Amino acid sequence: DFGPCFIARDGATMAGMPTSIPSNGRFERKELVATNFDEMDCIICLRDLEDAVKPWLDVQLDEAGGIEAVVEGNGGKLSIWFVFTPRQVVDYAQRVHFKVNKEEKWVDVRGRGCPLRLELTDIDMQHIDFGVTRAGEPITKVAKVVNRSQRTATFHLVDEESELKSKAVSWDPAEPRTL
Repeated sequence: DFGPCFIARDGATMAGMPTSIPSNGRFERKELVATNFDEMDCIICLRDLEDAVKPWLDVQLDEAGGIEAVVEGNGGKLSIWFVFTPRQVVDYAQRVHFKVNKEEKWVDVRGRGCPLRLELTDIDMQHIDFGVTRAGEPITKVAKVVNRSQRTATFHLVDEESELKSKAVSWDPAEPRTL
């Protein structure tokens, strides 16, 4: 169960992406580790590719995004990655069927898309007026941010074109924050 996850941005897709890419908030990944306690190798494969590859779900049996993998005997392990990328504010549910040798197993995948709602506590804080200032005199103004999302959000204030820096405006904290 992925729980509430932020909706992917316009056109973002993770299907087929290698499992080594770190989560950046646009998608969520969970790992299921299959361990073979038998002496013989076993084969794990996706029974139906349509169950495992959807615009919002990608099941990866290996780093290349394959649909079949061999798990060596005597404690061999296989990491199966479930990549969840919600597209809308809805509940998602899917049963993913696997074949382990000739036996069928399944995993139920659930999650919910939710919007990112990082907002100012007061609408008047959208525009901060420093008024008339004297050169070298520090002035401090406060804008408070609240997270109204269904999950925690990490954000980082950035002056991408250095417009504020050129006017000697800075902010604290300069590091990413989680609310």
